[in-house]
Amino acid sequence: MSRLWKNILHTAIAGTDRQPLPPGVAQQLLVPESADAAQTALYALAASHLIQKAARLLEAQPPALPVPALPDERPLCRPQTAQDLKAMLRGVFPEVLPEFFGWLGQSGRRLPPELLPQVLEHLFRRKQGDAATLASLGPLAQWLALQHPDWADLYPQTQPEWDTGTPAERRNLLTQARHSRPLVGLAWLERTWASERPEHKIQFLHSLRSGLSLADEPLLERAATDAQAPVRYLARRLLLLLPDSRLRQESRALIQQDALAGLDLDECPLPENGAFGRLTLLSLVPALAPHLGKASPEAVWFSLRAPADLGTAPEAFPATVLDTPWLPFLLDSIAWHADVAWADAALRSLEAAPEHPLWRSEVLQLLLQSLPAPERLVRLTHLCRHPALLEAPRSALAAALLAEEQPWPKALLQALLVYPVRAGKHRQWHPEAHLLRLLERAAYRCQPADAEELDLPEGHLPYAWHSQLVQLRSIAGFRRRVLF
Repeated sequence: MSRLWKNILHTAIAGTDRQPLPPGVAQQLLVPESADAAQTALYALAASHLIQKAARLLEAQPPALPVPALPDERPLCRPQTAQDLKAMLRGVFPEVLPEFFGWLGQSGRRLPPELLPQVLEHLFRRKQGDAATLASLGPLAQWLALQHPDWADLYPQTQPEWDTGTPAERRNLLTQARHSRPLVGLAWLERTWASERPEHKIQFLHSLRSGLSLADEPLLERAATDAQAPVRYLARRLLLLLPDSRLRQESRALIQQDALAGLDLDECPLPENGAFGRLTLLSLVPALAPHLGKASPEAVWFSLRAPADLGTAPEAFPATVLDTPWLPFLLDSIAWHADVAWADAALRSLEAAPEHPLWRSEVLQLLLQSLPAPERLVRLTHLCRHPALLEAPRSALAAALLAEEQPWPKALLQALLVYPVRAGKHRQWHPEAHLLRLLERAAYRCQPADAEELDLPEGHLPYAWHSQLVQLRSIAGFRRRVLF
């Protein structure tokens, strides 16, 4: 067979004009002979390829049976729950699956064994096998996955190492180490820093924010002199998060000397040299352009400086900065430092200007997301009562709501659902795509019982909005049946 395969392969490569198919091959492989010699050769190639793949030496002895799976003593989930899981795997409300696996892990119950192959295949194809989900499936799922060449990837048997792992694996290692052993992760990064690619340096620096301390200052000072502006910029931002770092002290010293104090650079122009001099800040401008647009040394200064070091109170925000070109950079700094007082002052000021272009910017979304969860949900609920802030297709408020992972309180759900009445929409109005996505998101983030207890003027809702409300209640009802 090997010689026959090689002959057919040579014919396929060289062509039937230069190397015709050997006589009798078609009969030997039981393939039809065509008037076109090339067609016959293709039939023969396909048939011989299948035979070549199927024909292999049998094992001299059968392989040893695998060690049996560990027992799972948890009781089975209800039959209705298993049926609902089958429906989700077929595509009925599949967004509930992550929440379902979280519930399964907390409930102390297990799935019927016959469902595990479908679940493992789903997790493998969609790359959704996080540790919590896999733990909820129990030991039988792990045993079964390890017998399958694809599913086995869900349960890696060896831990990646810093020196040999992929960039994604190494970032995961660093992130985990920074939560429990920050100095170990720092030692890894110090050892390989010089050989890292710029894009990987940026990813690793973001991981350093967890567990950040003065022990990181030497590496960050080193990164602050990197050849790439984005690396230098991010290293400086991290250094300025450390109250006792050399760079933070230098920033404060400038303010205490009445240089660069407050929010008016016309009165306090940038110095030419130094860590915060015009030339140094100008070299960092390329790092800001991709995500904040056109920058200047003054803009870099505001994006770097901690809001607490501005030399003025948050209450000064409304009267001084709404119309300044460097406002987005100041908001970015407030979000980076997660300064709640300044974030609240900025949002109150911008709320009075609903047509401000920043309501359609990514930086305002980041500002909203920087608030602690309780304050953020209260603020989102309040802002949803302003129809203009939801209407823009690139609404920062809508983007923040779509990214919200915390369960939505009833007041937030109510504020969103009465939007078309508050906005004066007529009955034939059809919501824009981002509003439809918001309603779908609300269905998965609200408390299911809240969707049934809302006080809505349903007789005044636009027809399209009302039909989406029916779908929202359907999803919420499904979640309530499955999870509660």
